[in-house]
Amino acid sequence: MLKNFLQQLNFKQFTPFQLNLHPHSIECLELLRLVPNKRAVFKSCLNDQTEVILKVFFSKNANRHFKTEIKNYELLQEKKIPTPTLILKQQQDDCYFLLFQFIPAEKEKLHDFQSIKMIAQQIIQLYKNELIHTDCHLNN
Repeated sequence: MLKNFLQQLNFKQFTPFQLNLHPHSIECLELLRLVPNKRAVFKSCLNDQTEVILKVFFSKNANRHFKTEIKNYELLQEKKIPTPTLILKQQQDDCYFLLFQFIPAEKEKLHDFQSIKMIAQQIIQLYKNELIHTDCHLNN
């Protein structure tokens, strides 16, 4: 049932909804990214107070994508590369959920020279640690 709901998501008709992932109550407030029939990313509220990012995987390969995401997160942690805190990882109704700390970006400042320099330094840090970022854009 949850998987069917997620497969119907779209930006034009999105309305906030409540999701219970034991032991948390999560209110999905905004659909940030959507790969139809595969995954979605929501700006959410955890237990009515904390802003978080919820990644949901719901394709037929959801388990593989979920495991890859966790593996990549653990690699970044192992290499001491700053990452948002992983709050929850859980499976429910053929869907896989990752809940991360929300770190607001100042998008209006991302186009100045200092911001571009900072992003380049972060990418260099990944390469120095033998990690490759394959989906590099300002929203990532």
